[in-house]
Amino acid sequence: MEDLVSIVVPVYNVEKYLTKSIESILNQTYKNIEILLVDDGSTDNSGKICDSFSKVDPRIRVFHKENGGLSDARNFGIKQMEGQYVAFIDSDDYISKDYVWKLYSSIKNNDSEVSICSFSLVDEKGEKIKDELLDSGEVCLSGKQILEKVLTADGYRYVVAWNKLYRSTLFEKFQFKKGMLYEDEFLNYPLFWECQKVSIVENPLYLYVQREGSIVQSNMTLEKLKMKDEMHTSRIEFYSEKRHSFLHKKACQQYCNWIVTTATNHSNVLDTSFLKYLQRQFRKLSKYTKNNDIRLIVQNILGFIDIRLAAYVKSKVM
Repeated sequence: MEDLVSIVVPVYNVEKYLTKSIESILNQTYKNIEILLVDDGSTDNSGKICDSFSKVDPRIRVFHKENGGLSDARNFGIKQMEGQYVAFIDSDDYISKDYVWKLYSSIKNNDSEVSICSFSLVDEKGEKIKDELLDSGEVCLSGKQILEKVLTADGYRYVVAWNKLYRSTLFEKFQFKKGMLYEDEFLNYPLFWECQKVSIVENPLYLYVQREGSIVQSNMTLEKLKMKDEMHTSRIEFYSEKRHSFLHKKACQQYCNWIVTTATNHSNVLDTSFLKYLQRQFRKLSKYTKNNDIRLIVQNILGFIDIRLAAYVKSKVM
């Protein structure tokens, strides 16, 4: 008997995209799946669409709950799942027919705890924008090697939850942080710290829809910046507590980069108090960075003096 794979799908006001998403899951070549549709208090027809699908395929279970956000909906699904493995699919995206099979095969063949695949960015019409490919030539990595890749320019490919298949037992210890944006990033570093082996599938199996009005694509606010800041500082503290010098230094540098980028791109959002806080943080943590990139060395020197100066130079030169 093949292992049961649980697929948790948080649903909130996505009636335009939901049918395509659910159908892509139903059409998987790997058939031993359960599909948990968690209607997170939708006010459009999303809940009705979920109920209609549950009547035509017994693998679908639908849950209607009060709105609690993406993390809360995923955590709710985790509590209901019965599979030995679990994947998280966003309800406005869709997957290739071999998504589950290839990720599952990768885990089984390599005895890994998580498998990760490449993905494609598509527009609302389904036209491909570009592929986001994982590094080629690597079959397996340790969890800590994944965390090193997270702290590179294309690190978000290894952060998002939806291009992965996990052993369900991992979620006996971890869950998504409720009430926070960037929930995948808050989960990423403690979970992968515990993983001994992670397998890589180079094929782009997940189709991520770039749509207007999504949480990530919506306008930046001071609240969102503060949530992102909390993610950075929590991760730095985590690596400090674990006494992992390399990841700590890399996390500090990425935080400094983010501060300068924030001062460059979101100066209209920053208030005086938060700007002063970011300046203090930059001076405190930039001293832990170590790199050979002259651009970053210059940025760190200028940012120590004034992050607005570093932002200005970056906008003109870098």
